[in-house]
Amino acid sequence: MLDPDPWDPSVLKYITKPQNLVCSHLPPLTYIDQLENTTNVLKIHKKYLKKYKINLINNFIQCCYSLITRTEQNPNKYNISADNVYHASKCENFTNEIILPNDAEFIFVKCLSYQKGKKTGKEFYKNVHSVVPMLPSADEKIKNKKSRSENFDSTDNDDDDRLNVIILGIDSVSRINLKRIMPKTLKYLRDKNWIQLNGYNKIGENTFPNLMAILSRESMKNLNQDTPTISTFNFMRTGFVEKPTDYYMRPFMLAAHHLLPLKVLNGLPVCTGPILVIDHILDYAKNFFKVFNNHNHFSLLWTNSLGHNDLNAPKALDNSVYKFLSDISQLGVYENSLILILSDHGIRFGNIRETFIGYMEERLPFMFIWLPKWFQDKYPEKYNNLQVNQNRLTSPYDVYVTIKNLLNFVTQNENRNETYYYSSNNETTAEKPKSLSCPKSTGLLEVQPLERTCKDACIDENWCMCSEFRNLPVREKAVIDASDIMYNFVVNKTNELIKMEKVKKGLCSRWTFLKIYRAQEVIDLNDNDDDENDNINRLKIDFVSRIFVIIVELNPGRTKFESTVKMFFNLNGEKSHYEFLESPKRLDSIYKTSKCVNSASLKRYCYCVKQ
Repeated sequence: MLDPDPWDPSVLKYITKPQNLVCSHLPPLTYIDQLENTTNVLKIHKKYLKKYKINLINNFIQCCYSLITRTEQNPNKYNISADNVYHASKCENFTNEIILPNDAEFIFVKCLSYQKGKKTGKEFYKNVHSVVPMLPSADEKIKNKKSRSENFDSTDNDDDDRLNVIILGIDSVSRINLKRIMPKTLKYLRDKNWIQLNGYNKIGENTFPNLMAILSRESMKNLNQDTPTISTFNFMRTGFVEKPTDYYMRPFMLAAHHLLPLKVLNGLPVCTGPILVIDHILDYAKNFFKVFNNHNHFSLLWTNSLGHNDLNAPKALDNSVYKFLSDISQLGVYENSLILILSDHGIRFGNIRETFIGYMEERLPFMFIWLPKWFQDKYPEKYNNLQVNQNRLTSPYDVYVTIKNLLNFVTQNENRNETYYYSSNNETTAEKPKSLSCPKSTGLLEVQPLERTCKDACIDENWCMCSEFRNLPVREKAVIDASDIMYNFVVNKTNELIKMEKVKKGLCSRWTFLKIYRAQEVIDLNDNDDDENDNINRLKIDFVSRIFVIIVELNPGRTKFESTVKMFFNLNGEKSHYEFLESPKRLDSIYKTSKCVNSASLKRYCYCVKQ
């Protein structure tokens, strides 16, 4: 696999030092004091009032809080807003402090200043807070697990080996870009001997397929976070009709985005009130771990507020992520957890994507894995296999199988050399868990072959980086033919979507061809000739194929489209037919130039006349 230089001259002009991100010059006025008896008290920092220029001689303050809860819809009768509605209770006044209800989870607080003798106050502060109560659904699961354990012969299994699973995802950060923008976090991970997968290759376009391959046996094809506007399961989707987990932070983030002043960077909110968006998530996670560190749990934490739209902006995450990793170590989380810190893909649009380094970065997200020291000592062969796989080709499917293996396996006491796994009915079986989308994957606890191909790892040709790339002259006839196919596709697709969506005439510009920006040929994809699903009957070698990665530049906006095209030629060298391994996609940000339409599909092809 290619290992690009993060500081390659072709990308240096796109690497900039981001502005210092300060959410507020004022400290938060309110906080929650968590007492040892699980009581949560909302308090005011009276000493900070001077910073807010509140003079208590001539003024008095009145604060109040509302409980934020999810608004449920009937699972049999719901609409597209099912996952986008929250409820704020009537604001309850307090002066210095107030004990929160036992079931309080998300809190909105605001404070007003009143001049003495006046009935109308002036709002000068508002914020949101979160706590982690013992919710009934979680309490029931803990009691059920305890009951099952009491009825299960503990001498036959190593229940103490069951690990928590914690996934921290940072959207759109490549392995290469991590070196540039998060040096503090990277040094911490390396100093603590986390396992880095240097051959980790994405398997799909955006967050959804790459994350679903880790979380589910099936890929997006088979199944047909902190920024609620573009979250993985909600962007142009309904989201979850029913709460998907016991502890679900979306209502909190919706309320924060709606009720607090926002600081926006590159089109996305990065601060809600005085707090970084990611700090809300990480603080909530730390409180969750304090409550449940002695109980098995699964946690998925995802941030896209800084990484999604900008190559350099995630630099602002470095201190927060470093502090989080350090803090949870102090809480003992590392001692009983499988922890993954990862990304879904690299940056997918912007100027750097016009370079070959940018092309590679999109396909090579970062991935680090932590397993406890006791696991390393107890299962040295499995951990050694994981270390070997650091430099082997791997994919999200392998991560899914690894998680399932770690969650399900139990080694029998009478035969330590054989590994057994829990089946769905909690009985033991010698059959290993598998990914239905990649049955060949045996996971990362078994050594993956040095000669492993993308086909073995279930990585489509278009995303595979185990290839060689040869620059081609833009005047080569095959390149011109491929670029014509791309241009016609863009024009026809735009017209088709405009008609389908019944968009008013004149909203979207007409595309005109400007030039071929770059052309490359993909060499040696390790394609197996015996693939019975191949579209070409290779028993009759009537055609030869070539794969091109081409960027064309169109007007308006000197907009660049990139595509991977597989061209077939007869034995005389004449063009026969073609297929898109990846249909033409825009490399600029559609958020800036496609605001005049709402359809997710049309946004990819519409360049609005009015900018």
